[in-house]
Amino acid sequence: MVRRGRAGTMGTSVFPCLFVILLAGGCAADSGSASHSAEGDAEKLVPLNDIADVEAFISRAEVAVVGFFQHTYTHKCAASGLYAHTTPHHPSKSSRAPQHRSRAGREEGTGRAGPRNGGARAPRGPEPQGAAAAQLRLVAGRIPEVPFGISSSPAVLEHFGVSASTVTLFRRADNDRKDLDVDSEDINAEKMSRFIQMNELRLVTEYNPVTAVGVMHSSLEIHLLLITDKKSPEHPERMHRYRAAAELFEKKILFILVDINLKSNEQVMAYFKLKKSQLPALAIFYTPDEEHDVLPLDEFSVERVQDFCNTFLQRIQKKEEEQEKKALNEEL
Repeated sequence: MVRRGRAGTMGTSVFPCLFVILLAGGCAADSGSASHSAEGDAEKLVPLNDIADVEAFISRAEVAVVGFFQHTYTHKCAASGLYAHTTPHHPSKSSRAPQHRSRAGREEGTGRAGPRNGGARAPRGPEPQGAAAAQLRLVAGRIPEVPFGISSSPAVLEHFGVSASTVTLFRRADNDRKDLDVDSEDINAEKMSRFIQMNELRLVTEYNPVTAVGVMHSSLEIHLLLITDKKSPEHPERMHRYRAAAELFEKKILFILVDINLKSNEQVMAYFKLKKSQLPALAIFYTPDEEHDVLPLDEFSVERVQDFCNTFLQRIQKKEEEQEKKALNEEL
């Protein structure tokens, strides 16, 4: 049975509240990077020589990182401190090309695959050798689950709206990008790694003190939480079905996994008024006004997740249409 929550019953969104709690907890924050190796791997940094190369590269993965470097980049990197600057996916300059995950090198209007520069590939330029590029090579080896590319092509930098040396994370879940300005002397591998781990949202993202940052700043306004016990023998099959459902709502709903074995996640259960005996459960949440529904699951299937999401999407759409109509009538 679906339990519906009233909008505005709490002063702030569940995620900002939990974000403060998780940061206070502290000790779990390093868990996301525990599996990363200590040594870099230069071979994992893929040279990307033209726009088609970059688009193909980012289209093949849920999360992809590209280092865009100026040829003249010579800054040195400091050893410590935190500096992460992110910019919205939507370009702020009129000259910036739209950021999208299209098929690589598909010529407009022809449906044929090929480079966009009239059929000729740009010549391979020298690989960036600056200090930040060297740090990115270290990070690429430490985070094996994420593909890393690198480009210094002026045409590529212009196409992606990059005017300074930048490490950019592209993600498929919400069709967004996050930029880290590395044209600074205090950027190092640790800060790059932290930036990537915080913003590494996938089709299904596990909620923890690190990913809480990316969840809060996602452009998607509807979040679906699977609140469950990862230690359950049924967890692998549940995750398989949950991921299958996530693919149906790509770029519409952010799918999140909440493991009740993480103590700080008990706050999520409390917010949705759930008991452990009611798990696993789905909770869907609309961030602008905190409207939400909760569905304890006695049977977990793709169809149930799909129906639950569609019902909520339809209700939110209807409410938005009513608000627009009301606003129009007030203007008249």
